[in-house]
Amino acid sequence: MTILYDKTEQKVLSWHPNGYFVDGKKPQLPSNIVELDVVYADKPTPSATQKVVEGWMVTDTEYKQIFTFVNKTAYEIAVDDWKHMEWALRITAPKSMLFTDIGAPMFAYLQINQNLVVNKDDNDYYVYVNTIEQEFQYIIDDNNLIVENRPIQ
Repeated sequence: MTILYDKTEQKVLSWHPNGYFVDGKKPQLPSNIVELDVVYADKPTPSATQKVVEGWMVTDTEYKQIFTFVNKTAYEIAVDDWKHMEWALRITAPKSMLFTDIGAPMFAYLQINQNLVVNKDDNDYYVYVNTIEQEFQYIIDDNNLIVENRPIQ
């Protein structure tokens, strides 16, 4: 893979899978245009608090893909964990509640009303809702369930 690169404008003009040819021959290029080999890099794996930003570097003979790590903002980290931005609230509830006299009707109500119940881990569920119905507030209070607001910027 090669590119035609304009050194004056400092921009890529075109990409060519097998090199740049005109009628099967390498043409004479203007002095400000060069053909560079494209060199791809393996994308690194970021940590949970980082993101990877892709960039390109021009050398005399190559157009090299580069990756750099950038720290995520607190909002980006919160959004990564939230996963379902369409919901205003997230309740963390133990799975064991499903098997109680109180928990089973509450979970049934949540699913009937199309709230989102997803696995957090082996012990807990995340329950995404837009409002907490007053009739269920005591369940949250009595069981010390964690209620979080959707992340905002």
